[in-house]
Amino acid sequence: MADDLEMNRELVKLLLNHAGHDVTVARDGAEAIKLARTRRYDLIFLDIRMPGMDGIEAVRRIRKLSAEHGDIPIVALTADVSPTRLVRYKQAGFTDHIPKPIDADELLHFVDRWAARLDDDLPAAPCESANSAAV
Repeated sequence: MADDLEMNRELVKLLLNHAGHDVTVARDGAEAIKLARTRRYDLIFLDIRMPGMDGIEAVRRIRKLSAEHGDIPIVALTADVSPTRLVRYKQAGFTDHIPKPIDADELLHFVDRWAARLDDDLPAAPCESANSAAV
């Protein structure tokens, strides 16, 4: 989960940890890319507006890391959910979006929905963690 605001990082981490998910946090897009290079995450949340490297540039770079990064669900966290912006997020490489301010129930429902999709796609071999949530 990457967001430049500590309060947002801590809120998402607390909610998802409480629901049984492992969460790694990053302060910006550049840090999110570094983390994505070291581990394959089940789901990545990126704030759109971050200083330095924003979420749009970060998603583009994560998608280019390797073929296995192409299918990771990457979710935009943003207050700007105008139809034009949503198209731009999709074109950049985001899978979906969650509007800000973040609603706890909506976030948990969203993660559960994506986790169910991931479970359907899992290979027969055991995974590192079925509850790994996000960078």
